[in-house]
Amino acid sequence: MLAESVQQYKDYYEDDPAERQFFAYFDKMSTRDNIRFMELFEDHSVRSFDNKKHVKIPKREPNPELSLMGNFALDVVDFKDRVRFIAKDLTA
Repeated sequence: MLAESVQQYKDYYEDDPAERQFFAYFDKMSTRDNIRFMELFEDHSVRSFDNKKHVKIPKREPNPELSLMGNFALDVVDFKDRVRFIAKDLTA
Protein backbone atom coordinates (compact mmCIF):
# COMPACT_ATOMS: atom_id res chain seq x y z
CA MET A 1 0.00 0.00 0.00
CA LEU A 2 2.90 2.32 0.72
CA ALA A 3 4.40 1.74 -2.71
CA GLU A 4 1.04 2.48 -4.38
CA SER A 5 0.49 5.67 -2.39
CA VAL A 6 4.00 6.96 -3.10
CA GLN A 7 3.67 6.11 -6.79
CA GLN A 8 0.35 7.93 -7.13
CA TYR A 9 1.80 10.95 -5.34
CA LYS A 10 4.77 10.98 -7.71
CA ASP A 11 2.51 10.54 -10.74
CA TYR A 12 0.30 13.43 -9.65
CA TYR A 13 3.15 15.86 -8.94
CA GLU A 14 5.59 14.77 -11.66
CA ASP A 15 5.17 18.03 -13.60
CA ASP A 16 5.48 20.30 -10.56
CA PRO A 17 9.15 21.34 -10.08
CA ALA A 18 8.54 22.54 -6.51
CA GLU A 19 7.31 19.08 -5.44
CA ARG A 20 10.04 17.06 -7.18
CA GLN A 21 12.58 17.93 -4.48
CA PHE A 22 10.45 16.01 -1.95
CA PHE A 23 10.62 12.76 -3.95
CA ALA A 24 14.02 11.99 -2.41
CA TYR A 25 12.50 12.04 1.09
CA PHE A 26 10.26 9.06 0.35
CA ASP A 27 13.21 6.67 0.48
CA LYS A 28 14.34 8.02 3.89
CA MET A 29 10.97 8.16 5.71
CA SER A 30 10.68 6.49 9.09
CA THR A 31 8.21 3.71 9.80
CA ARG A 32 5.93 6.14 11.59
CA ASP A 33 5.96 8.52 8.59
CA ASN A 34 5.24 5.60 6.25
CA ILE A 35 2.22 4.60 8.32
CA ARG A 36 0.95 8.19 8.42
CA PHE A 37 1.41 8.53 4.65
CA MET A 38 -0.61 5.34 4.09
CA GLU A 39 -3.36 6.61 6.43
CA LEU A 40 -3.71 9.78 4.36
CA PHE A 41 -3.62 7.89 1.07
CA GLU A 42 -6.81 7.92 -0.99
CA ASP A 43 -6.85 5.62 -4.00
CA HIS A 44 -8.25 7.69 -6.88
CA SER A 45 -8.04 4.79 -9.31
CA VAL A 46 -11.01 3.13 -7.56
CA ARG A 47 -14.49 4.59 -7.75
CA SER A 48 -15.59 5.96 -4.41
CA PHE A 49 -19.36 5.90 -4.87
CA ASP A 50 -21.65 3.05 -3.95
CA ASN A 51 -23.52 1.45 -6.86
CA LYS A 52 -25.90 -0.42 -4.57
CA LYS A 53 -28.21 2.49 -3.83
CA HIS A 54 -31.41 2.81 -5.80
CA VAL A 55 -34.53 4.95 -5.81
CA LYS A 56 -37.98 3.79 -6.85
CA ILE A 57 -40.17 6.14 -8.83
CA PRO A 58 -43.82 5.22 -8.30
CA LYS A 59 -45.67 4.03 -11.36
CA ARG A 60 -48.83 5.67 -12.63
CA GLU A 61 -52.05 4.00 -11.51
CA PRO A 62 -53.66 2.12 -14.40
CA ASN A 63 -57.08 3.28 -15.57
CA PRO A 64 -59.48 0.28 -15.38
CA GLU A 65 -61.75 1.84 -18.01
CA LEU A 66 -59.02 1.72 -20.66
CA SER A 67 -57.69 -1.27 -22.57
CA LEU A 68 -54.20 -2.70 -22.19
CA MET A 69 -52.94 -0.65 -25.14
CA GLY A 70 -54.59 2.52 -23.80
CA ASN A 71 -52.86 2.10 -20.43
CA PHE A 72 -49.59 1.32 -22.20
CA ALA A 73 -49.87 4.52 -24.23
CA LEU A 74 -50.47 6.51 -21.03
CA ASP A 75 -47.46 4.79 -19.42
CA VAL A 76 -45.25 5.87 -22.32
CA VAL A 77 -46.51 9.45 -22.05
CA ASP A 78 -46.02 9.37 -18.27
CA PHE A 79 -42.46 8.17 -18.74
CA LYS A 80 -41.74 10.84 -21.31
CA ASP A 81 -43.30 13.70 -19.34
CA ARG A 82 -42.59 12.77 -15.70
CA VAL A 83 -40.31 9.81 -14.99
CA ARG A 84 -37.51 10.83 -17.33
CA PHE A 85 -37.15 14.24 -15.65
CA ILE A 86 -37.27 12.78 -12.14
CA ALA A 87 -34.54 10.28 -13.05
CA LYS A 88 -32.42 13.02 -14.58
CA ASP A 89 -32.74 15.12 -11.41
CA LEU A 90 -31.80 12.14 -9.24
CA THR A 91 -28.63 11.45 -11.20
CA ALA A 92 -27.49 15.07 -11.00
